[in-house]
Amino acid sequence: MKGPFWKTVTSHFFFTLLGILFGIAWSYWPVGGFSNDGYLSPSGHTPEVWSSENFTFTGEPSALTQSAWASLIPKGKGFVEHPHIASPPKAVAAYHQIHCLHGIRIAYYSRVNELHKLQGKHSLINHYIENMGGERGLYHLDHCFEYLRHALMCAADSNLEDLVVDEETGTAVAPGWGTKRVCRDFERLGKWSERWRASEDETIL
Repeated sequence: MKGPFWKTVTSHFFFTLLGILFGIAWSYWPVGGFSNDGYLSPSGHTPEVWSSENFTFTGEPSALTQSAWASLIPKGKGFVEHPHIASPPKAVAAYHQIHCLHGIRIAYYSRVNELHKLQGKHSLINHYIENMGGERGLYHLDHCFEYLRHALMCAADSNLEDLVVDEETGTAVAPGWGTKRVCRDFERLGKWSERWRASEDETIL
């Protein structure tokens, strides 16, 4: 005979099952869905605030700056081999993009260094660059410009950046610093890429 007890058990079972199904559905819900009049919310769940420019990455090539850039690339240089999703081996796009940006940076400072030599500004010559030889990043830059254009458009970062008023011009600008944003977990990607690395290489070049 079914009494109140069984009704209570059935009710609890129903709501528990409903909760499980909702959780499963939520886990498969596409991140960055459309909302707020068609606004595409940013992809990712990791909150970040970029407080200021990191001059370790923007400074001229040196042992220190090269080490900093190399730290962005996991062991294996972002080439991974996975039995289900990367067989044969494939390259993780984020590290290809960093490799290209690094190449553009080296090429820029190499040109600055050449200009200093032409101008006779010997005290400004960067001897670290002089010793880089064929590693100056001067090759396939046209590829990198086009590749990064596609990468930026593919990511379509929709974080909304705060505006500040430029004191000299009085116009509103977006420096990018100080804005709360959400990002994908770069550290997690690095750990996964290193776990499934296809080689033991450890250089950004």
